[in-house]
Amino acid sequence: MEACLLLLLLLLLAQSASSTGGAVPIGEWSPEEVAQWLHETMGLPAVAEAAAHIDGEKALEMGKGEWRELGASGLKSAKIVGAIRA
Repeated sequence: MEACLLLLLLLLLAQSASSTGGAVPIGEWSPEEVAQWLHETMGLPAVAEAAAHIDGEKALEMGKGEWRELGASGLKSAKIVGAIRA
């Protein structure tokens, strides 16, 4: 019984470590991951479509003006930049 509990605890710890430690830094995102984040997390499907060629490294370099050129409003572009650089 104790061995089963210990095994269960180890499995839970391993799962927790893989879910938190497995996050890919934004700078390493593919264009598909950037678009998915823009669409799902930021709620900007039109911007996601316009940014389909932008990878994480480029996204980190972009300022508010560049996001506005892709269709984000002034407020949304500021939120994108803030979220990416956080």
